[in-house]
Amino acid sequence: MSLSKRNDALEHFRQGNFAKAIKLYLELRVDYPLDTDIHTALARIFYLNRQFEKSLQSYMMTLHLCASAHFQNRPISGEEKSKFLASSSFTTHIGCSQVALDMNNLKSRLSKHFDVEKNLNIYRSILMNKPGKLDDEYLIFCNSIGHHLYERFIEWDNLQLKNTNDVMAMVKFYESLCTEETNFTLS
Repeated sequence: MSLSKRNDALEHFRQGNFAKAIKLYLELRVDYPLDTDIHTALARIFYLNRQFEKSLQSYMMTLHLCASAHFQNRPISGEEKSKFLASSSFTTHIGCSQVALDMNNLKSRLSKHFDVEKNLNIYRSILMNKPGKLDDEYLIFCNSIGHHLYERFIEWDNLQLKNTNDVMAMVKFYESLCTEETNFTLS
């Protein structure tokens, strides 16, 4: 693995040079498409760079890779799917990305339950490895949204990714899915 390129990408992330970090992580993703850390890093940086659709896509792809590794080409029951999604923090990240993406439609409806803007800022801080705690209600809301979106759009039949071409095809699937706002809008 190109440790130097990974270190450079991480350093650009720490410095807030998100465009350069994204470029390097995208190059790393081509070389190491099964590496969930690369997909997760991209999701975080896309979010911080306010590219919420791409963040959503990258979190969905990360969860897909985790599910693929977890279930290892065996039949999956509905209960197992639900348990897997419930145990994954990526559903929360997917939900946080979706809330940011659909902020204009959601803010007024959710303001009686929690301060959306405050929680978005806390989430950004958390992604920058700074201390912060999301409101419990916001966390539950984001987790349920993420769970719903992933359950709705995952290709359970195409869960197993056998080679680089499979991974890149699934990346393209999530990219196209996340740019179709009509399918992803919560309102």
